[in-house]
Amino acid sequence: FGDGAGIYTPDVAMVDLQPLRGTLTQTKNLHGRALAKVALQTCLMSKGSTGAPSPWFDALLRACGNGVVGTAPASSSAATYAPIDSAFKSVSVAVYADGLKHLVTGCMGTATLDLTAGQAPKLNFDLQGVLGTVSAVATPAATFPTDNKTLVGSETLRITPLGGSAYTPIVRSIQVAFGVGVVERNDANAALGFS
Repeated sequence: FGDGAGIYTPDVAMVDLQPLRGTLTQTKNLHGRALAKVALQTCLMSKGSTGAPSPWFDALLRACGNGVVGTAPASSSAATYAPIDSAFKSVSVAVYADGLKHLVTGCMGTATLDLTAGQAPKLNFDLQGVLGTVSAVATPAATFPTDNKTLVGSETLRITPLGGSAYTPIVRSIQVAFGVGVVERNDANAALGFS
């Protein structure tokens, strides 16, 4: 969603060491570690038709440290995700802008789910990956998923405090943060200086 501006931000460290010498000619700069940040937003939707394998944003949820829990019945259009502690997945993201394809590989990150009464439920993804190649490529034809979003309402939200009894609160909005932290690991043995 949005106008597409600001969804992709390169983060390249330039190494600029200028020695003292008798000329003003600059020396070559080195490209240090090259990362990119990708911020995406979509509406939370079901996986579409019953029996479909997963929602179209399944790969993004997995890149945010989640895995599918169990198997939904063939008659269900829902999928259940939960945090995982091993076998993490990453995703590659291609951003097409002005006739150029910007590739970001190994993306992992976090997400937030924003549920505001009377609005469409939104999933916001904040990913970070390795800045890959930039190539001149025509923008491919897009295939969009079935638009089956609904408004936030009739959610039957119940809260049960530890040792207490359940109650149904009146809430305007709820925001669920996935709470995943992506840490850049410097590594002198890696080709790009990090792993």
